[in-house]
Amino acid sequence: MSNLTDGKKALADGDFATAERKLIKALDHRPDDGELWWSLMLCKFGFKNDAELESAVKDKYNQAAENDESPPPTPFDTSYCKNAIKYATTNKRIDFVTRVNAELSDIWKEKRGRALKTKTPKKKTYSKPDVLKIALYATTCVAAVGGFLGAYSVFAHATWALWTGFILLILFSAAAFFIRGAYKKSGGTTKLADILLVAVFAATGAALLVAGIVKSNQNVIILAVAVLVLSVTLGVYRLLSGGRAEEKSGSRQSKKSGQKTKAAYDRSNVLAAQKDHNKKTGKGRQNVYRDQDD
Repeated sequence: MSNLTDGKKALADGDFATAERKLIKALDHRPDDGELWWSLMLCKFGFKNDAELESAVKDKYNQAAENDESPPPTPFDTSYCKNAIKYATTNKRIDFVTRVNAELSDIWKEKRGRALKTKTPKKKTYSKPDVLKIALYATTCVAAVGGFLGAYSVFAHATWALWTGFILLILFSAAAFFIRGAYKKSGGTTKLADILLVAVFAATGAALLVAGIVKSNQNVIILAVAVLVLSVTLGVYRLLSGGRAEEKSGSRQSKKSGQKTKAAYDRSNVLAAQKDHNKKTGKGRQNVYRDQDD
């Protein structure tokens, strides 16, 4: 079983020490997993599930309001919750926090006569690399449509399809090339995008070659060969221009921009537990965060 599965099972059983150890190991390999951050938040505060968290937070607010104390801090104010919402793929967590915060404000207003202004962590927004990545694949797909129209025009004898297709292919391929450069500079890796672009030209060339042979059109055959040669040239260039070096460079840039870095959370409990374990077993220092399961 994986650390993720073991951690969530231990959390559900109330074994928070084991759950924290397992979840931290899993999070080291998946720092952008919102659900892992949420589970670790529950674990750090000693809650097996959302219902326990909600009940405990409301009880604390009721007690503070009745004892004329200041509003107590909640797990929602921590980096665990903020990261859980930041990396969430759905609105489940932000909806939960928003609802509970609203109810806490109502409790305060009922008992103290004034509502509280609570801040709900913001969900992750698209960053510049995200936008460039979407634009890169979108322009490549439009270029593919252009290549299809170009091949279709040979069979249909449609001049409009010929001109439209090749204009789309050339313009959007050029746009994809420039966007690729900007995306690479922002820390993104372009391996898959490069393969897709080469595949577009290869498929276009193959389709034109078939169309030229079927229609016995020598000009189309020559054009098809030219496109195929271009696709092969692009493919060879991608291989010889240091694909591996690009991946390493992208990784270094990602680390500089805060991506793929080791998740920032409190490891003190796990470190203390490991130190105690080492004393009892006589083992030396070990890297307790290595994990091959996730």
